[in-house]
Order: sequence, then structure tokens, then C-alpha cells
Amino acid sequence: MRKPTRSSGPVLGADVAPPCGLSAKYPSLWHFLADDQWDDGSVRVSGTVTLLVEAGRIKAALNDRDGSRSAFISSDSLETLLGAVDTALEKDRVEWRPWRDGRNGRRT
Repeated sequence: MRKPTRSSGPVLGADVAPPCGLSAKYPSLWHFLADDQWDDGSVRVSGTVTLLVEAGRIKAALNDRDGSRSAFISSDSLETLLGAVDTALEKDRVEWRPWRDGRNGRRT
């Protein structure tokens, strides 16, 4: 296995994965994950999504690293979850919760 090389940090546009069929199907989710600039050209820290299964439901943990806030959305299938996340982001209907002390809710 080849050891990965470390980058010196994010470069605008350099760390973005190429679009695929899912990015076309869920464009708002894709922009949340991939965009490194705001519409006005200012730098944006991209969001992250973690998927998990708990109590028979699939859940997405969204982290808006630029806005220091998180949200959870759940569904009964992966496909409906991705659609729900995409729609919530598109219509700005995500129930965001601010991070405590700006540290993604982690306690010291």
C-alpha cells in the first residue's frame, strides 16, 4: 500500500471530487459538500455528511463547517434520505444547531 502524501492545505477547487451521477441527482447536497467559494467569490469551508444506521433508520449528520453548526436528518432508506437532505438544503429547511464554543459540539 502506498503512503498518501499530505497537502499543504486546501486550495480553491483543488480538493473537489469530480461530479458524478449522484451529484446531478442531488445538486444541493453536492454543492454543500463540494463548493469552496460562496456566490460572491469569498472562501467557503465545505460541509461534511456522515451516514449511520441506528434503530432501523438511516441518518445523515450534516456539519456546516463554515457556519459552525450541525443537523441530523433520518429516513427509512438511503435513497429517500439523500432526497430529503437535498431538498432540505435546497429549500433552506435544515434545522441547524450551533456548535458549542465553535468546536462541533465537543466538550473540553
